[in-house]
Amino acid sequence: MSNPIITKKYHFCASHKYGNADWSE
Repeated sequence: MSNPIITKKYHFCASHKYGNADWSE
């Protein structure tokens, strides 16, 4: 698995990119 920091940043970007509230924390 990737570094937690990288993963968290990826999810943060994905959340904005896809605009899916379910991805945000």
